Amino acid sequence: MQGSELAYRPALRAEERQLHPQALVLEMGYWDELDWRQGGRQVNLGDPSFDREVAQRMRAFVKAVEMPHIPIVLLSVPLVDPLPWPDGSPAPQASPTRHRIINALLQSLAKEYPRTVHYFDISPWVTPGGRFDAYVDGGICRNSDGVHLYVGAFPNLTPTYCGEHLQEAFLAYIRELVLGGDHG
Repeated sequence: MQGSELAYRPALRAEERQLHPQALVLEMGYWDELDWRQGGRQVNLGDPSFDREVAQRMRAFVKAVEMPHIPIVLLSVPLVDPLPWPDGSPAPQASPTRHRIINALLQSLAKEYPRTVHYFDISPWVTPGGRFDAYVDGGICRNSDGVHLYVGAFPNLTPTYCGEHLQEAFLAYIRELVLGGDHG
């Protein structure tokens, strides 16, 4: 295990004692789909050696945060539509290929640790039909940056499809997982 993953343990254990969590939810996404520089060369999702490294780091992180009898839920990475780069080229995070790869890595991790790690696909609520749209089912779903979920300027007055429907589905999933699941 790498040192950076080990650094999480003491703080996480202290929070566990204080909060008594019933589940741990992890979200990856926008930053993970960027181009990275390693050893003087550009790497990104889709480069097999980088994909293996990302998968290994995800495994190490799961091992670092793993707590007995507490399920780890990995959220899928939704499609995004960020602004193009200043030169007009599309942002790498908008790549459908990178989107598929990051979600495949997350799903693979859940399959590798089926009693501990679970995968929750948020796509049906955030990008129904497999396409990005800032508005879903007549409600605002995304901020103008094309990335973040819209929570509303006035959360009690501005209904959002994503906020209401996704939360309802996710909480039902977590309840079932915690109350009826087998997680170590």
